[in-house]
This record gives sequence, C-alpha cells and structure tokens, in this order.
Amino acid sequence: VIGGALVREGTNTKWLFLHQGNAGAIMAFVLWSLLRLLGRDESKVPRRDWSMRLIGAAAIATWLQLIFGALLASSRHTDGFRSEWPGLFSVTQLWAQPRDVAWNLLHNAALHQWLHRYWAWALAFMVIGAFVVALRSHAGVRQRLALQVAGTFLGVQMLLGVGNALVGLTPALSLAHQLIGMCLFLSLVLAWYDARYESSIRAVPEPEALRNGREGMA
Repeated sequence: VIGGALVREGTNTKWLFLHQGNAGAIMAFVLWSLLRLLGRDESKVPRRDWSMRLIGAAAIATWLQLIFGALLASSRHTDGFRSEWPGLFSVTQLWAQPRDVAWNLLHNAALHQWLHRYWAWALAFMVIGAFVVALRSHAGVRQRLALQVAGTFLGVQMLLGVGNALVGLTPALSLAHQLIGMCLFLSLVLAWYDARYESSIRAVPEPEALRNGREGMA
C-alpha cells in the first residue's frame, strides 16, 4: 500500500520514510524468524545483560537512522535546504518558527540533515561499544563475526556518507548508501539474536556419541 502511494506521488514524497522503515522492519523480522527456525534449542531462555541491551539499542538506532535518511532524501528539495554542515547546538536555526510541528518534522530539510549526520556519530560509538562489550563478555563465534561484519559495513557507510557530502547526491552513491545501511542493520539484528539467546545455546548438551568419540581419540 505504501509503495503504491509512493508511485502515485513520486519518490520525493514526504512519506518515503514509512516505506524505508517498514522495509527494514520486515527484513529484520524475517531474519529473526529464520534464526529461530534454525536454532538448535526450542526452549531458549532470553539472556539479560548489558551486551544484549547495547547491541539491541545499536540495531534500533540503525533502523532510526534509515528513517532519518529517508526523511532527508524526501525533503532535500525543500526551499531553504542547507548543504553545509549544521551546527551541533544551532537548534534555534533548525526549527522554522512560522511553520507548524508537522511541517518541521516532515519537510524541514535542515532538521533532517542535522539528525542524520549527528545521529551517525552516536550510532558509530554504539556499534564500537557493543563490539568491545561483546569481546569482554566472551561472546560466541557467530556473534563476534556479526559484529565484525557490522563494523565493516559501518566503515563503508561512513565513507559513502562523506562521499555524498563532498561529491554531492548521485543515484549510485545514494543507492549504495541505502544498501550498506540495510546490511549494517541486519548484521546487528543477527548479533542481537545471538546475544539474546547465546547462553542457552551454549547450554545444549553435547551428543553422547560425539563426546565418546572425542574421548576415544584422546
């Protein structure tokens, strides 16, 4: 339904962020469901620790960043769009006083640019912090690999973001920026799943035949 509305109104419509956010949510839920179907233990008990919470916060922050990027893409043609880097504390310049709240949230390109750029720094620190905490909490192999992949995607995403700022918005860079952002989000969802259920996965007893075979080889 949202896709049909976008085709009718054009890709620069203010509702582009709904399409982007909904697509990311669908892919995350599909990946989570696949991981549950492929899991070895159907009676998993969720783990509660700071590693799981931090990775989950990073995944949600990445999803919000995708929405902020879609808002910026749909509002960059608005009159008064500022291409320069907005100041961190220039909040008074980012809110158009004659306009109402709905206009500022949906059409204010300067506000969207401010949110997208500075939220990217917060997201980078969250991903790095999640990786450090996971290493210190003796995370499993797949969780560490997912976080390493997320870090790689994060680095590529930052380079693409700088390229958009220096070279200008082009279809190729914008598409690559969106694709890598979605890959970053899904890799964090994978790490989130492992951080949530890893303790119970480790608790699965080793098959007796395999254990006896290892003891015989020893």
